Amino acid sequence: MRIANAEHDGQAKVVFAANEEWLDLTAALAAFDNSLSPVTSIQQLLDSGRFDLDLFRCVYNRTFRAAGAVRFRAPFARPGQIIALARNYTAHAKESTLPIPHEPIFFCKANTSVVGPDDAVELPPNLGRVEPEIELAIVIGKEASHVPAARAAEYIAGYTILNDVSAQELQSREIKEGYPLFRCKSLKTFTPMGPCILTTDEAGVEPALNMVLRVNGEACVSVNTSGLTFGVPRLIEFISGYVVLKPGDIITTGCPKAAGAIHPGDVMSLEVEKIGCLRNPVTAGTELCPS
Repeated sequence: MRIANAEHDGQAKVVFAANEEWLDLTAALAAFDNSLSPVTSIQQLLDSGRFDLDLFRCVYNRTFRAAGAVRFRAPFARPGQIIALARNYTAHAKESTLPIPHEPIFFCKANTSVVGPDDAVELPPNLGRVEPEIELAIVIGKEASHVPAARAAEYIAGYTILNDVSAQELQSREIKEGYPLFRCKSLKTFTPMGPCILTTDEAGVEPALNMVLRVNGEACVSVNTSGLTFGVPRLIEFISGYVVLKPGDIITTGCPKAAGAIHPGDVMSLEVEKIGCLRNPVTAGTELCPS
């Protein structure tokens, strides 16, 4: 099943689909139990304990459809945490000329960098080379701390697409100086996410999903998520051993391969099997303060 934040006639709602038809989950849940407060975001579903596949299946056959065309929004406008993986595909580690890690290497991105489908990614003119990165992102479904790998599935709400846009020249400088990978990954609009969450009943705990990143219609990266160095259960086990994870937190599983530079006027399309397509245009942004 797929779950998405959407907007119709200026109103926020949650929609869901088991096939190609999107239904209005906000209306269906209200009709199912009108004593509950209306749900207008995926975060509300998680916080209220109503992100429940059995509940979704129960209301799915009701005839509440998302009226007219909806605009999809980011699954989370401001996730509590965005935890990203470095060198989690062997091919990308070799590209970087850095060693394949013996344990997961993780860092954080600012949650203020998140934008949704069709929102513009803004490139400051004095930033230098910028590249998109197609990544499968894990959505945490409930609080997780010291979770063994064998129980990881209990803590996953699903998966979404994340574009880990990266300022490559700044990143190279930060690596050389021993700085954390934060600034180069956290600029305004540098984390497009969406268009929906694919639940674990369709993807499992070790998803093997085809991914394609296109720029202006040309395929730059084509991989399968089965190539992760550290799979989803190991990532949740390792990260939750150090960091308490909360519902709606994001773990993005890493870049599989370099895609090449993007420029204002380009359009990025990130496609992941079963999830859909995350599309974002590239525009010129505001000049950065000199460093």
